Amino acid sequence: MAAIACEVKVKEILRNCATDAQRSLVDFALDNPHEVTVTAADGLFNKLMLATLGRSLRLDDKKLFNDIAHLYTVRNRIAHHGIMPDATDADRVVRAARRCFMWLDSLAQFNVEGGTPSPL
Repeated sequence: MAAIACEVKVKEILRNCATDAQRSLVDFALDNPHEVTVTAADGLFNKLMLATLGRSLRLDDKKLFNDIAHLYTVRNRIAHHGIMPDATDADRVVRAARRCFMWLDSLAQFNVEGGTPSPL
């Protein structure tokens, strides 16, 4: 559920913070997964975020980016193989999701204030 929440949130931020000129391209990339391959961690939190907002979780916080990538690995193990994480791993990825939300909220806050998102 944490992976789903992060994916929904990052897509919301990308759409809401995109400029008018970027919005149609961002919508196309997010709405057409068979036309444009956008992986959860690297595509959404790194490449598309960097192209749209000039920020990347990978560049801003490499450890958190790696934890979010691991979150999607854990999610895929559950969804595709029924393999549940142990308590330590589950705690790690849920904490990462919370930290990721704070990072995403910081980007949205700068956009609301009309400024360019600045380093955390």
